[in-house]
Amino acid sequence: MQVDLSEKQLFRIKKMVETGREASSRQYEIESQVSADKLAYTVAQNTASQAITILKQMLQLGPGSEFDILMPDLNNLLITDNSFSTDSIYALASQILPRLKEIEYELNASKKQIAAARGGLAPNITLGGFVFTGHYLLLNDTSRQTSFSNQMQNNFGQAVQLTLNIPIFNNYSTAKNIKLAKIRRNDDELRMELEKNNLYTDIENACLNYNRGKDEFVAAASNFEYNKKSFDAVEKKFESGLVDVTEYSVAKTTLFKADTEALRTKLQLLIRKLTIQFYSTGEYANISNN
Repeated sequence: MQVDLSEKQLFRIKKMVETGREASSRQYEIESQVSADKLAYTVAQNTASQAITILKQMLQLGPGSEFDILMPDLNNLLITDNSFSTDSIYALASQILPRLKEIEYELNASKKQIAAARGGLAPNITLGGFVFTGHYLLLNDTSRQTSFSNQMQNNFGQAVQLTLNIPIFNNYSTAKNIKLAKIRRNDDELRMELEKNNLYTDIENACLNYNRGKDEFVAAASNFEYNKKSFDAVEKKFESGLVDVTEYSVAKTTLFKADTEALRTKLQLLIRKLTIQFYSTGEYANISNN
């Protein structure tokens, strides 16, 4: 936009120089400004290309992978006066986010392990039964050898076994297992509390950042409108020859800085809103469409 604006002014100055209404030095000043704007444009292109490369590396995409960057329609982005409650967002996030579910499952498992370890203190009764038979083979006097089927029938036996085990000391292994299970449970409880505190802090910061970003965007948008009016006035003076190219260039730079700041604060506000929506839904897919 700056290059286009400078080139339009250069075209106008050239016509005025040709008709003798402006000095050639004025044209040289504008040509210098156009060259500086083109340099800034080239630097911006290189910066954008580098940012895309860094994004690919962060996404760990393979060589030759193609992807598109979804740019929201900022003109249709409505900035509302919505305020988010930290407690309400946390109540939703604590129920759906996997960062707490994982520790919750581990905590439940550690509680079951305590019950299982305590089971080692209770007496246990074992009831079992078995059957058996067998046969033998005489190597010397085969005349006295009983047939296989008769041996299997004659040697057939069965038994029932009942065992009562009452643990008393058990080398103190059961007590040690119970203590270790309790330690694991306590560790999981501490992890759960720490993760809850971290999650609440993250959500609280996200809500504060959104509210702060909304105020910044309103101020940046207002600043852009004022600078736009100021630049329009300076541009008319420049076309009338009342201001030089330096003052015009300063006004133009100030305007585009204000425009860029308004864009930055608007995008930043959108990202912060999406962050809060993620805490509320736990989903990534299609979140920008909402």
